[in-house]
Amino acid sequence: MRVAIILASSLLLATPALPAAPHVDLMLSETEAAEMRASLGKYPMFDAAFEEARAKIGKALVSPIDVPVPKDAAGYTHERHKQNYNEMYLAGILYQVTGDDRYAAFVRELLRRYADLYPTIGIHPAAKGSSPGKLFWQSLNEAVWLVHVSQAYNAVYDTIAPAERARIEKNLFRPMARYLSVERVNEFDRIHNHGTWTATAVGMIGYVMGDETLVKKALYGSKMDGSAGWLRQLDELISPDGYYCEGPYYARYALWPFFIFAEVVERNDPALKVYERADGRLGKAVPAMLQQTYV
Repeated sequence: MRVAIILASSLLLATPALPAAPHVDLMLSETEAAEMRASLGKYPMFDAAFEEARAKIGKALVSPIDVPVPKDAAGYTHERHKQNYNEMYLAGILYQVTGDDRYAAFVRELLRRYADLYPTIGIHPAAKGSSPGKLFWQSLNEAVWLVHVSQAYNAVYDTIAPAERARIEKNLFRPMARYLSVERVNEFDRIHNHGTWTATAVGMIGYVMGDETLVKKALYGSKMDGSAGWLRQLDELISPDGYYCEGPYYARYALWPFFIFAEVVERNDPALKVYERADGRLGKAVPAMLQQTYV
């Protein structure tokens, strides 16, 4: 405990400036970040998790940044793009909690590199099947990347010059959202965990960019008429008693984007009352999943 308190205290003393409120309230508001900051040194498990994240990103800060041209389906380039989105996500949280601009600068540089890369690549060279990606061999991985990176972008949004934000959105986020929702429309509108992840990704970056059309597509499907989209998936993929239709094998992974986007929608469009929708079945999904673990 004493070591954790010393580490946390030294970190805070080294970073006198605190970050501005996040651009949009996605998953971590200014108040929540302040609560996390105030909790440092009080709770051993939280301190350990915070220090683990700080050590991981501290290592990334002094390592070469690599945004490779996609090549393989399970080798270095695949794993590097996964590593990059995880590190951006953690760095964004650390910036919100500490105000240390080193974390924001790390996210900014990676976003710049991806904005350089994305316009130059086509379909992934190792793509197979009917749902190819560009950064990854399948579009599902692309959606997971965007769910994480949209949060990192939101966390550091106000630290990026307007002209650079415009370039990043033009070269990276808008083409990616278009690829997922237009060029991969069958996957986007699919009532399936791939569709849930894709709708969540497009909706989250839509909220960050203030693009109401992307948000509406995410919620109601590509035709924006309710025939598909995240809300339809919520209605059809989870039973009235909380059972996820693909079974317990996939439930944890498949429910993740439901809960992430539900919280984002609740914070930004509370009139939709997503937690009350379909007789509150989303709230039943986790207990139902846990019940299926009983032997």
